[in-house]
Parts: sequence; C-alpha cells; structure tokens
Amino acid sequence: MSKLLKFTSIFAFLMYFVPFLRYSTPRMRTPNTMNFFHIWFGRNFMVDGVPYNAGLNINATLAVVFALTGIACAWIFGNKKMLLRVTVFLSSALSLIFFILARADFGRHAPFVQELNEVVRGGIVFQVNQAFSVPVAVMLFSAIVCLTTDQFARNIVKYKWWYIMLLPGLIFLVIFAYIPMTGLAIMFLDFNVMDMFQSNWVGLRWFREVFDSLDGNFGTALVNTVIISVQRFLITFPAPIILAILITECRGRYYKKFVQSVSYLPNFISWSIMGGLFMALFNAQFSMINAIRAALDPDMGTYFMLHHVSSIRSVLVGTGLWRGVGWASIIFIAALSNVNTELYESARLDGAGKIAQIRHITIPGISAIIVLSLIFAIPGLLGDNLDQAWNFINPLVYSRGRTLSYYIWQIGIRNQGAFGISGNFSFSTTVGFVLSVFGFLLLMLGNWLGKKINPDGAIW
Repeated sequence: MSKLLKFTSIFAFLMYFVPFLRYSTPRMRTPNTMNFFHIWFGRNFMVDGVPYNAGLNINATLAVVFALTGIACAWIFGNKKMLLRVTVFLSSALSLIFFILARADFGRHAPFVQELNEVVRGGIVFQVNQAFSVPVAVMLFSAIVCLTTDQFARNIVKYKWWYIMLLPGLIFLVIFAYIPMTGLAIMFLDFNVMDMFQSNWVGLRWFREVFDSLDGNFGTALVNTVIISVQRFLITFPAPIILAILITECRGRYYKKFVQSVSYLPNFISWSIMGGLFMALFNAQFSMINAIRAALDPDMGTYFMLHHVSSIRSVLVGTGLWRGVGWASIIFIAALSNVNTELYESARLDGAGKIAQIRHITIPGISAIIVLSLIFAIPGLLGDNLDQAWNFINPLVYSRGRTLSYYIWQIGIRNQGAFGISGNFSFSTTVGFVLSVFGFLLLMLGNWLGKKINPDGAIW
C-alpha cells in the first residue's frame, strides 16, 4: 500500500504543472493557458493591453500544502499502516477540496473575475482544461486506497489489467451517477433556474419546510405512499415466489412455457399504454366492463375506478402486480432449477406431500434469493413508480392516491409549486434527498434482517 500511495501522491502533485486554465477575450486569437502554480502565486495578466495582477490564491496555497503533506506522510509513515492511512487520506481529501475551491475562484461570477471584467474590453472567460480531471481522479484514488485493506491494494497492483478493463464502466458511473449529485447543492439555495451560481444561499430552510409540511400535502403524500407500498409489499413480494413454484410444478412442457411467457409479457407494456387499456376497460362512459354491468343490471349504474377514492389504492397495487409478477418470477424460477431433485425423491419415499416438499425443500432451497429480494424490497416502502402514478392519479383521488413521486413531480417540474410559485426545485430536491436517506436506513435494516434469516442472502 505504501508504494502505491507514494506513486499516486507524487503523480498527483506533478499534474499541478499541467496547464489547467485557458483564458480568452473576444479580441484574443489564441487562448492563453496557465498551470496551477500560476493560480497559486498569482499572475500578471496582460489582457488586451491591460495589465492586471491576480494576487496570491489562498485556496491554491492550502491545496499545495496538503498535497506536499500527503507526499511526506506517504514516505515517512510507510511502515506505520494506520498512521499512513489516516494522514494520507486527510491530506488527499483536504488537498482535493482546496484544489476545487481554487478552480472555483476563476468562475465567471467570482469576485476576482468580475473585477477583472471591469478593466478588460468585452470581458474575460476562464475555461477548464481537460487535464483538470486527472489530479482530481488521482487524489480520489489515493483517498479510496487509504480506506481499503492491504489485500485490496495488493490486488490492484497484481490484477492491474483487470482493473483497467473495469475503468470505462467506472468512468461512466462517475460521470452519469456521481457528478450529477453535485446538483444536490440546490437544497441549500433559493434555486435560480436560469443560473445556479446566482442563487441565494438559504441554509437549511428547505429542510425546515419539509418537516413543517408534514401536516399538509407532503404528509398526505407520505402516508399514501407508505400505505400503498406496504400493501404492494405484502401482495407483490410473495406473488412471484408462488408463481415460480406453480410454474415449476407444471408437468406440461409447452403449457409451462406458455404460462411463463404470458405472465411476463405485461412487463414490456409501458405504463402509458397500460393506463390507456385500463381506461378503455373501466371508463364510466364507453368501457366494456360498464356496458356488461349495465346489461346485467341497469340499476347498478356506471363506475370508473380511477375516479373513486376508495378504489385507487387497489388499482395501483393491482396493476403493479399484473405488470411485474411474471418478470419478477424469472429469478426464482432460475433459483428453483438449482434445487437438488434427489431431495424431492427422498421426500416422496418418506411420504411427504407437495405442500410438505415445498415447505421443507423448495423454500429453504431458494431462501438466499428470497432474502436478497427482501433486502431490496424493504427500501421501496418509501418509494413508488412515477410512471404509474402519472398515468393513474387525478385530482379526484388526491386524498388517498397522490404518492410522493407524483408530489415531487408536481412541485419540481409542473407549474404547481408548493408555495404558489412555478416549480420549486429546491424543495422537491430536499424531499427526494430526505427520502433517499430514509431509504438507505431501510436498506441497512433489511440487510440486518436478512442476516438473521439467512446470512448467505445478505448483501454484506
């Protein structure tokens, strides 16, 4: 580990010499460049014939100090593993933070740039060089290595080509999953859609608004989501297991394939089409179901489930079950194929019936998969499907049918802001973040329960 940290820390520091910023004005033919040490010590600009001195950058100074501290710690504490991990991790993390802050000092709304724009015709523009990502990635790698075991660090060196093959996938994940998380900063801003950097800092205001609105629309949406999710969990979690067992017990080969194919085909139907099918079947004015009802008993009248508060939750649970049960059963059917068939033969010789075989052989044989599915299902108790809600929810059933995803969509995107304004992105982001935190806690709870039931099925 010490050798790896020595290499990465020195390499990250050497990258400070690479040109990081390009600056240009409308009159410049070729953008000028400067490396990190220009940012650190300050630079005498001669822009369009106008001299300007940037001065010493305190953030860049601290970034260099902590980078050198990390290099020193990697060499001094090479034989002291715990001290090496702690010092290099803190140095890398702090250097990275101040490194990014130093770059932010050259943003177009930074005071230094605004002051420079007053003396330069047409303004000056600073752009990040692609090399900026290299030291950031290296310092992140150093910090991650400090949090890993010695065996993992040795494996990185030993199986370096495998990790290089893994690198494109990791880069894709970072770009499209982790970098967008920087947008969570709007939870602390009065977000301006036109320009995030001109938004006012409001601290924890939106968190207070979230918890203050528990007795309002947010509280209603939260209760609806929990009730619908619990109902969906109690019905749709065991349903794929039961269906998989029934399909496996079928003796007819072609009938088994037919049932399995028909059961998971609804998964390929979008919620928009499914919503249209549901309206065609149950619409109060022209649906087939209501036509049959009227023919059987004219006094029954028409009935449309999407317009009745008492039935909307059953609609959401039922349509979700119909669409997903077949697809979810595939993993259990695959697990059942690995159960030892000799156990069933022995059980039959001992006089065990089908129910006893399922109870004592089938269920224990796939218990690890059941526990894993349980762990992933528990965090969903605070979640729901926006596509489904968007196609089935309407103002007539808001009191029992409006879910959190639909509520967040209304606040953040649709022109029905929480406080009478057009789209409150900060509030909706805060709601989503709070739910994500509770979802993570539920995931931890699910993993703990999974370990109690079957340690082989737990995630960690």
